[in-house]
Parts: sequence; C-alpha cells; structure tokens
Amino acid sequence: MRILIISNFYPPYQRELKAPFCYELRNYLRQKNHDIFVLTGNYGVKQNAEEQRNLKLINRILKYVNYENASAFERFYIDRYNFRITKNIIKKILPDMIFFGNLNGISLSPFFAVESQKIPHLFFFTEFWPEKYILEGKWAEFKRFLKKFLPNVVSGKIDFDPAITTTKFISRKLAEKYTVQRFYHLPPSIQIPASIPDLSAEHFTNLMFCGNLDCNFQLEYLLQNLNEVKQHKIKINFNFFGKIDTSYLLKQKAIIQKYNLEEIIHFHHLTENREEIYQQNAIVIIPPVHDGFDLRLIAEAMAFGKVVILPKNEKFQELISDQKNGFVYNSEKENALARIIFDLYKTPKMILEIGKNAHHKAVKEFVLEQNLEKCENIILTELRRQKENR
Repeated sequence: MRILIISNFYPPYQRELKAPFCYELRNYLRQKNHDIFVLTGNYGVKQNAEEQRNLKLINRILKYVNYENASAFERFYIDRYNFRITKNIIKKILPDMIFFGNLNGISLSPFFAVESQKIPHLFFFTEFWPEKYILEGKWAEFKRFLKKFLPNVVSGKIDFDPAITTTKFISRKLAEKYTVQRFYHLPPSIQIPASIPDLSAEHFTNLMFCGNLDCNFQLEYLLQNLNEVKQHKIKINFNFFGKIDTSYLLKQKAIIQKYNLEEIIHFHHLTENREEIYQQNAIVIIPPVHDGFDLRLIAEAMAFGKVVILPKNEKFQELISDQKNGFVYNSEKENALARIIFDLYKTPKMILEIGKNAHHKAVKEFVLEQNLEKCENIILTELRRQKENR
C-alpha cells in the first residue's frame, strides 16, 4: 500500500518536545513493507537536493501562513501554492491513502487538493487545531461560501470525516462543529520504560513540569500555590524541563522574586535521558493551560510511575481517574493545588501507590507498538470502506 502522510511539522524540525505520531507511524509502516511518503512544511530547513531526487524521503516544501496576521494576498498565495504542491506530489506518487496529521499553519489547501483527486483519506487529531484558524460566525461562513465563486481561490467543503482522535473531547468537538460521524479512538502513544526507576529519599520532595512554557500557561497560579506550600514549612523543589519563551520567562521571574521562591524554582534544558529526569522527581504538575499541550508528556510521566496532577480541563483530564492514578485540581479555587500537595506529603506512601496505578494504566493503554498496529488496521479498514463507497 502507498500512503502519503501530510503534516505541518516533521522531525528533526519540529516544535514539540516529542516527535509527532506521524514520525513513529512512518517508521512502523515501512517495516511492514508499505510505501510511505511524507509531505510537510519547510520549517527549519530548505529542501535539499537528495530529498528532491527521492520522493521516498521527506518532502519539506509546504509553506506556512498565520491566518491572524497574514494579509489577504499572502493567504491567497500560500493557499494556492500548497494546493498546487500537494496535487503535484499526488500525481507523482499515486498514493492509495492520505493520512493527515496536524494541518495547523499550512492551511486546509492540502486537504482540498486531496478532495479534488477523490483519494481515500483519514485525519488524526491529537488536539482540536481547526478552531485556531477556521473562523466561526455568519460572516465567516458567508466568506467561505463566496470563495467558491471566485476565480483561482482555493476552497471547498470542510470535512474531517473519518477521524482518529486521542480524546473523547476532540471527538465531541468535531461532531458538534463539523458533523463528523465516523471516529476511531487511539490514546496518546509512547515507548513504555522497561521498569519504573527507584525514587530515593533525597528526591522525594522534588516536583517537576516537562514541556515548552509560553503564554498558554497560567504559571502565576502554580507559583502562588507553591508559595502556599512553602509557607507551611514543607520543603520542596520545583524543576522546569523544556524550552521557555524569553519574554514570558522575564515576567515569571518577577513573580518568583515576589514570592521569594528563587531557592526552590529551577529551570533546566530537557535531555534525551528521560529516565534520569523522572528518577529525580516524585510528582509532575501541569499548570493551568489554555491549549496546545502535548498529551504524550502526561502519558510519559504516568509510564514512569509518577503522580500527575492536572488542572480541571476537559481537553485532557480524561487521561487520569482522580485520586486513583493521578489528581485533578480546580484552578478557579485559590489553593486547590496546594491542598493536594499537602495531602500527598501527609501520607507519602500515597505517592508510590498512585504512581504504580498510573504506570499500570500506561502499560494497558499507551503502549506505542500496540497503538501503531491498531492505526495500521484502521488505515486498511478505511481504505477498503472508502474504495467500496466511491
């Protein structure tokens, strides 16, 4: 089977801390003797001569557009460019199936190109990215309708059916907003560690966050609660692992100084040795976040047997069962997070018990190899179904 994967980013040029699922899927499907091609954005690199000669390598040639700031001409140009590029790639490789990853930033033009060629396709959603650049409201709908009658303008029916989703929240939003009817569920998928690293006594009071920090996070709420814990003479350290926006960091450092937290807050670069990071920290805390957080980082922490404390957020809280294999706090309540930390350190054995439960859930649901196999079966099922219906 010949499969074309279309996604906005692809390793090693990516913005996420972890390689996107499309990368793991390509490697897996190639091992299963499928012919796999990738079409992605030109983030971080220009197409080199070797990639241009061999279409079985990665085609990094789609262009990005920020719909919030781009001019009408720029949107028009990039829509046309990505539409044309996608059609040309399709004509060269003649794929049996198109697998869409995240299209945020590269527009819907690749999808409209696929639709124009009537090729079976399948969407994969790890976040609800359509809301970031498909505007709502009567005026936006009218403009999309009008586009159909304008010459040389890329447009079409917005249709995300069928779709694989990593959470029920995404499925529900797709059904509500875009009347998607056919869903497959595939939880966040990660490599499960061979064993849970032992936690030494000196690291028992270490808390951490792993991820890229920016204005999506309400970090001040976390800092206020850490200050509350500190005021109750509970000795803790908090470690941030990952990239952080420079201007955002300056603002947060002012708040850190305000609460006199300089001695307990530490910022680190993220290393490839995840086992060492998790071995030196007992609890993983996710600050209140608006969107864009990689669910696999939660799954990864659970796989390493860590207690994960999440904000009450329907976008990802379904990954854990509150007080069974993790905790959920209500960020609208002032000291809700601090109270959970208090309770954990009153009964330290709870940290180990909850961590074991988290690991068991990860082993049951998040195993990369078994979910890649499920994904292959979904692709084969959809290819047969869509060919029969065309």
